[in-house]
Amino acid sequence: MSTNLVRVGPTPAPPWASSSRLAELDRKEGENFTEAEYARRMKRVTEEMEAHKVDALLVFRPSSVEYVCGFHNVAEPIPIPVLLTQGRTVLSLLEFEAGNAVVSSNADKVLFHSRAEDGLELLLEELVAAVGPGARVGLEFGFPWVPPQVVLSLQSKGFEIVDAPIVELVRLVLSEEEIACMRTAATITGRGIEAAKRAAADPGATDSSIAAEIRYELTKDADSLTGLDVIVAAGWSGGIAHSNWGNRPIDRSLPVVLEFSGAHHRYSAPVMRTLSYGELTGEAKRLNELATLSEELLLSELKVGRRCSDVARAVTAGLGEVDDWVLFHYVYGYPIGLSHPPTWMDGYSFYLSEQNDGIIEENMAFHCPASFRSWGKMGICFSNTLLMTADGPEVLTPQPSGVIHV
Repeated sequence: MSTNLVRVGPTPAPPWASSSRLAELDRKEGENFTEAEYARRMKRVTEEMEAHKVDALLVFRPSSVEYVCGFHNVAEPIPIPVLLTQGRTVLSLLEFEAGNAVVSSNADKVLFHSRAEDGLELLLEELVAAVGPGARVGLEFGFPWVPPQVVLSLQSKGFEIVDAPIVELVRLVLSEEEIACMRTAATITGRGIEAAKRAAADPGATDSSIAAEIRYELTKDADSLTGLDVIVAAGWSGGIAHSNWGNRPIDRSLPVVLEFSGAHHRYSAPVMRTLSYGELTGEAKRLNELATLSEELLLSELKVGRRCSDVARAVTAGLGEVDDWVLFHYVYGYPIGLSHPPTWMDGYSFYLSEQNDGIIEENMAFHCPASFRSWGKMGICFSNTLLMTADGPEVLTPQPSGVIHV
């Protein structure tokens, strides 16, 4: 078998976890990526661990766990960590979740335990055996799901703990196989755009009916969910950031803001689009001018080798003085790729903002919202998923991205 499933703790393994049944299920989901791709990822992670003088990594972010060993599941009620030492991966999970490890994971070892045992403590025993007490262990301090008891337990065992979001940083630069997934996701996103236009034209359309048609198109031929549900914010709710549908009739005098993404192997390619039932006037016209200008400026400023902060400052300067009634976030993009619910903004906080001096690299991908709102009244929002190439940003998602007239 490709997965070495090991029972840990004093409770006997359940009868159903027989070696014959495991062999039947082994990697039944199939391979999302080639063995060479997973080897490339582990090589990069191992190199960064050596550069940071880290003996072991404990990774809790679900998408980062999947990145290194393929494991994923639909419900993530408790942390399912992976331990990385010397190029090896060890998963720790409840016996109830062992099936997903067998069908999807290529981890070198999967420790499974009953609810009567403390799985984190059992995993730390594996850590002690692998690197010995006093070793330097990396955690993702920026990820809020890291259990506090892990930190206390590591300290009690004499480990040196350091902030080491190594997997998250490695993930920022995508491989060709990952980019191919995003291209497929972008194609599915395009089907959602077409569905929105059809649904919005229905005389009895509601925000929920539009969302339902988009969701259908995003899932009917897909192999996975995206990290965030479909957003349809019509009329006044378009003026409230992250507002959503509520089975409300469409007020055709106001714009309708959409945000959604297709997915392929949980890689996303989101867009924001805005529907309008008539000519834009007044505040809507001004919001459209700002959103259009923001998109144009960003595409002209984004280049490999530039600092994110310099790009953001240039776009802000190009926008000039924004009307005091306009709500805007002044974050021009964030990394996109592999994600798990509840959000596709899943991973290291490498924003296109004035606060981030990080350097833009080739094969980074960003979701870039130009979302301008009159607070509580309406919104005009555009966005695309961009891939950074040596020649500048490539727009992966369908064009054009301006207001869609219904």
